[in-house]
Amino acid sequence: MQNRVQSKVSGISHFFLAVGILILSLFAMTGVAMIIVQKVYGMSLDSLSTFSLADATLTETMALKVAQFIIALSFVIAGFVCAKTFRQNFASFTNIKTRIHPLHLIIGIALLVCLIPIVDGLVRFNASWSFPENMAQSFTELEEKSNHTYALFLKFNTGSQFIINLLIMSVLAAVGEEIFFRGILLRVLSKWFGNIHVGILTSALIFTLVHFQPYKILPMLTLGIFLGYVYYRTKSIWVPICIHAINNAIVVVGDWAEQTGKSLPIFSAEFQFTELQIILSILAFVGIGFLFWKKTKDNDFSYE
Repeated sequence: MQNRVQSKVSGISHFFLAVGILILSLFAMTGVAMIIVQKVYGMSLDSLSTFSLADATLTETMALKVAQFIIALSFVIAGFVCAKTFRQNFASFTNIKTRIHPLHLIIGIALLVCLIPIVDGLVRFNASWSFPENMAQSFTELEEKSNHTYALFLKFNTGSQFIINLLIMSVLAAVGEEIFFRGILLRVLSKWFGNIHVGILTSALIFTLVHFQPYKILPMLTLGIFLGYVYYRTKSIWVPICIHAINNAIVVVGDWAEQTGKSLPIFSAEFQFTELQIILSILAFVGIGFLFWKKTKDNDFSYE
């Protein structure tokens, strides 16, 4: 009983430390981004997301990408500092040295493919939610600001800019977010609650809230839970990183296809999966998920 109480207290303190470290890291790296953008591009950080989409230049969008790159490093830095603060080896604590089992990755990607139509349905369902007028206005403004920033980021998305966009939006975002939310926060929350499943759910909820997209709460929560269980069953942080990167890359590739005139209807903004396709995807997800569960095992995420 005493050990459980001590573990819970330790988990609670580690959770608040982790959140505080992330906030400080974001604050510090935002300051670094502010200085670099000002010195190199002669622009203020606040102005980067307010440019008119139609008039934004390549230089302005590059300034935004540099800022996003620097700020995205906050999650990796926070993860490293957290591990050191908890007196843990960073590589061991986040399982960053655990090799990817090829079969685990293949099945994980197959599950992601099945999840895409389900997420599409959740996006539409989530968008239909009604909120009190004052909340709805604030949520709409948040959503519009987020969409505008994405649009600015991807305005130039061909050639070398396509590669840059993939590296920042897909690779770096996946590495940073998975290291912190799954590698650090999931373990800390599991220690707090003494239950890995509650840890996965809570870390996914925080992952969702941090993105500030009220009309995408359900799909992002679903993705967070999915990535949490992938990490729990494989104990290799690289598996959820790869799946997360592929998920983000779909947006970048879809925009690239539109800008280059490629015929990829599934990536168009107007494309919607039918109810039958969503139902079949759910059935396929359950079936492949059962196979994934059989081919993986429970892993111990406790720590001293």
